[in-house]
Amino acid sequence: TTTTTTTIMAQEIGKITNITTSKEAMDALAAMKSSQVTKPTLAYLDLIGIGYALRTLFHVVGQDFDDIRISLSAWLGHPPGTPVPEGEKIAKVTTTNHHLPLYVDKDVELGQMTVILRYLGKKHGLWAENPKDELQLEQIMVQCYDMIFHFTGIFQPNQKMIYGPKSEEY
Repeated sequence: TTTTTTTIMAQEIGKITNITTSKEAMDALAAMKSSQVTKPTLAYLDLIGIGYALRTLFHVVGQDFDDIRISLSAWLGHPPGTPVPEGEKIAKVTTTNHHLPLYVDKDVELGQMTVILRYLGKKHGLWAENPKDELQLEQIMVQCYDMIFHFTGIFQPNQKMIYGPKSEEY
């Protein structure tokens, strides 16, 4: 399966850390600073989603990295489908833009999937050499992103479980 493939790829080249509590998630994310990491580090949810492209890129270039996988419950601060307990701190408020993925190496701290892919592509010689080719790559990257979210509905079943049914205004 795809999940098995992703795990095998990451295990071949990096260390996987599975996080299941909000406290663990907040601690792991707080430690993700350029001055503190010893090798490239990626934090994402423990599902395939947009993290798959990033993990695959690490595999393609043979880059050793720390792969931090945060459970959805740890990220939200509560089990899916339940309200946030009053006063509970949640992991997602600890990142700059309040979402994942988060990538950190000794030079940068990045929090957008396409920006991370572009940075790693340039760093590893996989990016375009001229503006025309760069635009082609940008189009492909955005199309892939659209396919993950808009065409496959990868998160649609989870949305209902997490947030409940849509209100009538939708």
